[in-house]
Amino acid sequence: MSSDRRLLQPTRPSITSLFFHHAHSFDMSSSATKPDPNAANATRGACRAHLEMESLQSFSSMPQGEAAVLNDRHWDCSSLGTSGTHVVPPSSAHQSGGSISSHDATPSTGTSASDECVFSISERNDLRLMHHFTLTVYKTIGTSPEATAVWHDLIPQLAFEHDFLLHGILALASLHLALTSPSSREASSATALRHYTAAIGLFRPHLNSITSSNISPIFAFSTLVPLYIFGYTHTFALPLNPLPEIFEIIAVLRGCAGIVRSGAEWLENGPFKHLLLPEPTDPLQALPIEIEVALSTLSIYNGKTTADTMLLNSYSEAIGVLRESFKLALNAPGEQKVALPFPILISPEVPMRMREGDPIALVILAHYGVILHWLGTSIWMKGWGAQTVDAVKNAVGEDWQKCITWAVEEVRKPIQEHL
Repeated sequence: MSSDRRLLQPTRPSITSLFFHHAHSFDMSSSATKPDPNAANATRGACRAHLEMESLQSFSSMPQGEAAVLNDRHWDCSSLGTSGTHVVPPSSAHQSGGSISSHDATPSTGTSASDECVFSISERNDLRLMHHFTLTVYKTIGTSPEATAVWHDLIPQLAFEHDFLLHGILALASLHLALTSPSSREASSATALRHYTAAIGLFRPHLNSITSSNISPIFAFSTLVPLYIFGYTHTFALPLNPLPEIFEIIAVLRGCAGIVRSGAEWLENGPFKHLLLPEPTDPLQALPIEIEVALSTLSIYNGKTTADTMLLNSYSEAIGVLRESFKLALNAPGEQKVALPFPILISPEVPMRMREGDPIALVILAHYGVILHWLGTSIWMKGWGAQTVDAVKNAVGEDWQKCITWAVEEVRKPIQEHL
């Protein structure tokens, strides 16, 4: 009952390893390249301007009573300079012979006022990314009305006070464009990686001191990271063997869970409670018979092949977490956070054994792949389920094929059959 360990080795550098190489992910060291603070300030100012405009447009369309209530909730636009600045592109001013009004004039420094007021190409691109996030991308992160409201309303506001979160949002928005617009995939992927690398460099120091004042943006960013990693691999052809990638994603998710535990009390008492792990299911809820048979087969194989008592118990607990995860997935079809409990709650011994190629650990992972397959309508999760199950099928020996029969058959079915 041996597996081919060679199949577990990466055929190219893992994309998540690339992130660790660039930014050392959640490592506390200070060796990452620091992003240009001027670029960060320009990004924040440009994106704040976009949301101010969005707010003003919504305000102008409100009934008079609602507008009066919101009149005091204005955006803080101090980073933009004097309110009411009139932007005149240099070309139109020269061509029409027009001039800039006196209240827009700036002290003479050798640069015209119009040159100083015009947005740079970088600022315009970041504005487009923030607009894309608040128009489209936020809908791909959460499915419940409460969760989508947090991603659309609260998190962009937090980003204006925390550059690492702002860069994270822009990274995910650019990655979404890369996945949905093939003609701009290369450029958008490069922009996404640039923002992601800057975000990680700015994010790391905050992990030294998690408090009630910074736990919200830290948690928001840690929620973006797994989606980014899942999605970024789609900008390449998926590797023949995705197991090294999924091992890295499990490690990242477990790291994010540690952050949540540090501030669980603060998060549970605020709006971010809607983004936390799903509530446990009814212990009496029965699963479909085919899933029950598959999990029972896993338990039988575990009992027959695992001699170490502690390891046997760790695998048994992992199978129990799988059972709970299947219930959650059936109760909330398409809800991406149902993929979180398994990698977060299993014993640390189990992911380690997966990396080592222990067959029972891998067939447990294959059943987790079914949950990923059920989430395949998500732009971030697409393809991961079937790729994971197929990779396990190729990695374990013939004696283990019966143990993954159901998982292999399930990922061949259209996702709509589950939904």
